[in-house]
Amino acid sequence: MKSCDGMEAVWIGKPMEATTGSYVMVSHWTSRKSLEDSLGANWNEPHIPAGMEHLVENCTVDHFEMM
Repeated sequence: MKSCDGMEAVWIGKPMEATTGSYVMVSHWTSRKSLEDSLGANWNEPHIPAGMEHLVENCTVDHFEMM
């Protein structure tokens, strides 16, 4: 993800109380178009990098706009 055109920042967080294996990833893009161009037609679906599948039990994607 670091080399995607239009992506300005990525933050990854984990629970403060380590009771689950959950985490969150937030990325900031210059525009919706840059997000769609970089991630392709399936930009609205989870993408798990090859070789990382065994680490993921459940994954969802939600997109938000800045207010």
